[in-house]
Amino acid sequence: MKQVCLSGFFLFALLFYSVIEAANAELQLVLDINETGDESRISRFTQFNGKLFFTTNNSELWKSDGTSDGTTKLFDSLKSGFSFDRFGELPVLEDGVYFIDDLNRVRKTGESTLSIPIVYTPNSNSTVPSIYNGGLVDSGQRIFFFEDRFTRSVMGFYRSELRTIESDLLGSQVVKNFDNYNYLPYALTDFNNRLVFTGSLPFFDGEEDSLSDFEPYISDGTASGTFLIKDIFTNSGDMEGQGSNPSHYTVVGNMLFFIGQIRSQNSIGSRLALFKSDGTEAGTSDFFSLNGRSVTKMFNFNGSLVLIINSSEIWISDGTNEGTEFIKNISTSTSIGPTFISSVPESVSNESSFYFFTSDKKMWVSDGSRSGTNPVADFTRSSTGISPVKLDGMIYFVNRDERGSSIWSSDGTIENTKEVVTNENLSINTLTVFDNKIYVSASSETVNNGLYVVEKDTAEEVSQGFCFPVRASVSKFAVICL
Repeated sequence: MKQVCLSGFFLFALLFYSVIEAANAELQLVLDINETGDESRISRFTQFNGKLFFTTNNSELWKSDGTSDGTTKLFDSLKSGFSFDRFGELPVLEDGVYFIDDLNRVRKTGESTLSIPIVYTPNSNSTVPSIYNGGLVDSGQRIFFFEDRFTRSVMGFYRSELRTIESDLLGSQVVKNFDNYNYLPYALTDFNNRLVFTGSLPFFDGEEDSLSDFEPYISDGTASGTFLIKDIFTNSGDMEGQGSNPSHYTVVGNMLFFIGQIRSQNSIGSRLALFKSDGTEAGTSDFFSLNGRSVTKMFNFNGSLVLIINSSEIWISDGTNEGTEFIKNISTSTSIGPTFISSVPESVSNESSFYFFTSDKKMWVSDGSRSGTNPVADFTRSSTGISPVKLDGMIYFVNRDERGSSIWSSDGTIENTKEVVTNENLSINTLTVFDNKIYVSASSETVNNGLYVVEKDTAEEVSQGFCFPVRASVSKFAVICL
């Protein structure tokens, strides 16, 4: 066996290894969906009935079976802005993919470009017929949305309607009229086939003195099942007009978690706290004070709530004060300022780990413990805000450097985090998994807006032996193999 001198290094482990050669993968163009060169980009993907649907930022809706001949444009007059990611996923029921057209009408896809039925047309008596925020929220069994009538009520405030659409039915059903409001609802969230949203108290009590008292509401799609969950921030004195302003709704099992504002213990001012709710007043309470800290993100991880606090701290909670624990602060000082967590793609987390990316160009993996939260890759430039995808136990994500965009894969270990696709002068915009393959939207000097598929050969085992990591500096390690 070859002898290797380790003088000057600190040996800390000995591992049996199998070197796996990076898969030879390449992007194959399915179709350039924009040959006119108007800088149109694919913005959102969704799947229905064995087909891949996607929108573009110039208001088009497309359908694809993964082949050039099977990729066709269905509709070219979406509501302005509806195709952008800020409106969430395209809602899907059993009978089709739903969307909003340029006249604010709700439509659903059919089997061909000749069959795009109108499901609902907003009231023509409205001053400006509008479906609030372009938002269609799919709760699994039905679609919820608010229609903003812009019609003045007797008290001088506006009127809104909560409506639902159910599969195989044309038209929309009014769930509840909200006559006296001054602010539109927001944070529409699916909570186990019910809708949770944040609204102001005048929706229900008609009192003018609480126009900005934002509190949590819930709906099961019926008038009787649509109600205020709890008036958390009871107003009095100089605190009048300040509701709990719930945000960051996150579902973990049968519980709903959110951040809300409550009165300080000395009744002077307010503070933020972490809440949990089962959708009832009695089952809604705060259990952890944030003590001046701000929450960047919350998500479900293997039945526990994970919080990103102050953009750099990782916490985990079981829904109790005692079970809310600090895990790790990843912040370090760099030449461009403190490090922070730039993105946490929930779509690639699994039962054993979740991934996140940081501003100092690293990818981390965590199993929810302090010792199990570590960086696994360091990039030459930066990872992107493009959401990674998961396929066959591996995550795939995009990195950009001076060569262009590249696709990397990882199983959460350093040795199996590698570049699998490199394309010079290619700008990758979106990744998705369809038909057990990775599809990509990308553009280049010759392709304006291309739909690509990643064709990957099987990785090949090329050698075996012994491998051990050694300390190369205070903070870096190298791997030496024999």
